[in-house]
Amino acid sequence: MWSHSGLKYAGLSSVVSSNSASISCVPVLIPEEQQSVLLGASMLAAAASGDYADLTAAAIAMAGEAQVYEPQKDMQRYHNQKYAVFKKMQRDQKEYKHIMSEI
Repeated sequence: MWSHSGLKYAGLSSVVSSNSASISCVPVLIPEEQQSVLLGASMLAAAASGDYADLTAAAIAMAGEAQVYEPQKDMQRYHNQKYAVFKKMQRDQKEYKHIMSEI
């Protein structure tokens, strides 16, 4: 059962999942259940029928196991620096656009 609070994705590779956890600074959970749409529909039905108090209770009871990818603290600094580079590139691009608009 999922006991972590974090992002929940289906069908992502371990590299994407690990990077997502480090970038977002929260755990990423990959459910073992491959039919996530059907499972979600079942959770909604179980909550609507009154079998569970609410959707959260149904999800906790029915979700099953998940692979948990924790944020890697050593990679967070790397991703923060990459984001700083991205933001600088955006600022630079605006300046280039302004320069070229004067032609």
